[in-house]
Amino acid sequence: MANDEQKKALHECQRENQHLKEGIVALRDELEAVNHSFDQRIKDAVADGQSEIAQLKTTIVSLRDGMEDMSNDHKRVLDDTIADDNTEMRQLQNTIVSLRDELGHLQLTYEEKLAIQSRESGEEIKQLQTTVRELRDKLEELNKG
Repeated sequence: MANDEQKKALHECQRENQHLKEGIVALRDELEAVNHSFDQRIKDAVADGQSEIAQLKTTIVSLRDGMEDMSNDHKRVLDDTIADDNTEMRQLQNTIVSLRDELGHLQLTYEEKLAIQSRESGEEIKQLQTTVRELRDKLEELNKG
């Protein structure tokens, strides 16, 4: 009987050992599945991160290009504005010079006319003075005579 009990105990140990082996195999399979799942999740996260990084780099390049284009556009507009302002300033300066020249010419013309008028007035005054003298002389002669 002790032999039967030992056989039973041995058989029970073997069965328990078999269960433990099957449990270990199942746990190992489950651990491998979990590890595989974690590895896949890590790979997916890394791939997502790399994809996001690539998209961000593309966005950065696009934004940088856009900023450069805007900067160039603003520079062109500024350069055009400065050129237009310089052209307008030169035109205004030329107009000022032209008006000064015209004013100088008008002033000379006015001064010449004034000089002529002054000379003519002087001559007229002399003639009138001469006429007045002559008439006075005649009047005196008439009064004496």
